[in-house]
Amino acid sequence: MSIILIVLLTSRIIWQNTDVVPAVGGKYAETIVGQPTYINPLYAAANDADRDITQLVFSGLLKYNGQEYEPDLAEKYTIGEDQKTYTIHLKENIEWHDGEALTINDVLFTVAAIQNPNYKSPLQATLAGVKLQQVDDRTVQFQLEEPFAPFLTALTFGILPEHIWKDIDPSSASLAQINLSNPIGSGPYQFKSLAKDSKGSVKQYTIERNQHYYTTPAYLEEITFKFYPDFPSAVAALESNKVDGMSFLPQNLLETLNGKKDITFHQLALPQTTALFFNQNQNKALQDKRVRQAFAHAIDKQQLSDAIKTPIKVIEAPILEGYIGYHEEVKTYESNIDTANALLEQAGWKQTSEEEFKNLLRQEQESELQALEDSLEGGTDNISIDSEIEIPEDSLLSFYRKKGDDILAITITTVNQPEMIAVSDHIKNSLRAIGVLARIEVVPSSEIASEVITPRAYEILLYGEILGADPDPYPFWHSSQTQGTGLNLSLFSNTKADTLIEDARESIDPEVRATKYRQFQDILAAEIPAIFLYSPTYTYPLPSAIQGFNLSRISTPSDRFAQIDQWYVKTARRLK
Repeated sequence: MSIILIVLLTSRIIWQNTDVVPAVGGKYAETIVGQPTYINPLYAAANDADRDITQLVFSGLLKYNGQEYEPDLAEKYTIGEDQKTYTIHLKENIEWHDGEALTINDVLFTVAAIQNPNYKSPLQATLAGVKLQQVDDRTVQFQLEEPFAPFLTALTFGILPEHIWKDIDPSSASLAQINLSNPIGSGPYQFKSLAKDSKGSVKQYTIERNQHYYTTPAYLEEITFKFYPDFPSAVAALESNKVDGMSFLPQNLLETLNGKKDITFHQLALPQTTALFFNQNQNKALQDKRVRQAFAHAIDKQQLSDAIKTPIKVIEAPILEGYIGYHEEVKTYESNIDTANALLEQAGWKQTSEEEFKNLLRQEQESELQALEDSLEGGTDNISIDSEIEIPEDSLLSFYRKKGDDILAITITTVNQPEMIAVSDHIKNSLRAIGVLARIEVVPSSEIASEVITPRAYEILLYGEILGADPDPYPFWHSSQTQGTGLNLSLFSNTKADTLIEDARESIDPEVRATKYRQFQDILAAEIPAIFLYSPTYTYPLPSAIQGFNLSRISTPSDRFAQIDQWYVKTARRLK
């Protein structure tokens, strides 16, 4: 009895004089929709899967902590009185994952690579006109041509190891195997393994804890990413416990996992605008502003909430509430079918007769039959076209519009996500109500960047753009960003708008920036190169067992890992 009493007393003393603290251990598996291609800061910007892993493997001079930008590889930074000189002091005793020392030469090399057009990095525009010079063994200075208020956001790019990349030809750097297999970085996690399927697609990618990380090493020992072609299959993997968490959960699939008790659904604020981007080069009908205005009046944005089965924040412009330049009084296009029809009539798109409409439906059937015949080995002998076509009473397309021999027809291209498909279907029906023959083209998430966005292969693109912590419109709306990896998806070009964007990003006065951003948005509203729809909520499902996640706001999806070093599943006790 006395022994038991002593044990109990000892246990109580230990319990009272110790605290529970995170401990090293545990693994985490997360599903991502898409495919990784470049685990390389030079190329990762255009692909969410790439950005996610790159952020964990590589470190930047600065990092976003969920609230502000703070030193990462940098020990400290200063901004000169002229607001054009940024001095960065590098931390000491930093190692690459292969044990080599990280030096100031790696910083110089990375910046030179970004600025070298032969590398074809999407980051090139962010450092255009910026000069970099070495001050001493641990210090560099960035010299800007003009003040650029959001420049701190540009300094988050990952630093590359010169000793790995210096002998690789810049023109073929994007083809180097090290972009995917065994990338060498300095971040909290390092490459461990990858697995591919028989077709060469990456099935999973595993990274492990960097024990020599220059700050406190992370607690989680290992993170594995598993890749799926679409969100339903990704959700199914989470539901069946093949993975522990999911990079992003569309709101319309939330109910699927509501019964899963071991998941915490973190609702994060994300500066994203979902919009319809007009490519006037692909469809000449869109070159008439009245047509674009009619489309805007035809869409009831408030009904989009019902379409995707979740509350949304309706928006009218690219800068969101709470950010510099938010324009509360920007011109809006209220939902009004009569106004939409009147604008199309003014533009010369006339309603047709019922007989012409039947002929159109017949032509559509013939086209669909031909497509079916092309896809079926057995042919379509048993399928016929109804010569007596009846127009359904509840048909949304009760008439169609012609100008001469041209039919007013458009194709809406979007990514293969349930939310985007639901929205595009709502928009298609809205446009059909004013006589527009609207069709939907759905593209896999893994192909949307390379096959659609980069070549600008769309008439209307339904897409979400993430703006970052500072609402710099330059990458999204400046005329220099209309090609290739540029993010000006409407190919918008306006000299006055360009000037306002340039002047705003060069001003350090928040009021000046806000005024110019509002003026820029007035031009966008008048020219209507896009229809801004809504800003979504970012839902991040994490296993409830993971502790230490304390974010409420992110600037990009990869920022969900901003505090990865604080995540833990294992605990220990230590003396108070």
